Amino acid sequence: MSQVKSHLDNEAWVKSLFHEDEDLLIGKIFEMLTPAAIVAKTKQLRAQRQLPVLDKKVREDPATSAVALAKTFGWAAQVLGVPVPELYVRSDVPGMLVAVPAIPPETVAGQTALTGFTPQELAFIVGKHLSSYRGEHYIRNLFPALNELKAILFAGVKIVVPDFGGASPLRRERTVLLAEEDAGDDGRRARQGTSGANG
Repeated sequence: MSQVKSHLDNEAWVKSLFHEDEDLLIGKIFEMLTPAAIVAKTKQLRAQRQLPVLDKKVREDPATSAVALAKTFGWAAQVLGVPVPELYVRSDVPGMLVAVPAIPPETVAGQTALTGFTPQELAFIVGKHLSSYRGEHYIRNLFPALNELKAILFAGVKIVVPDFGGASPLRRERTVLLAEEDAGDDGRRARQGTSGANG
């Protein structure tokens, strides 16, 4: 890896990398809500007994590791100007890169990410993954579904502006989410079908 001489600052991110349709204000709201969202997600996963317990023995330090992926992690984080998440390398598990909800942030690298890529391909894969650790974007690692993000956004705004939009949009969104959770995939498919019919 070439030596990092400079990094992307916030202005460069906004001007050159953010999508033109990205709403910066909404992104900042999500950034402020992320610490609470991490706590909520870890509690949810712990209650479901799905919270990963990562072995410190497989943790790689990008500054000292001989593993190409780990070195690329450190390099890409410097270029992108983002914090380096703790990296756990699992050659015994299939898969690529997965963000793990934790404070500080963590990433698990599966076997697929460890071999078969040129340095340029690896830099792209790692860079794309690390871009999701920007404050405005990280919440999607925790709650990727649009309905979840909408509910979180409404809840966050209503904390500051209790009368925002009245009570009904938040209550309706929360009711739909709870109903879908109870119904599972069948409920989601039924709602999607209904949305399509109405459109």
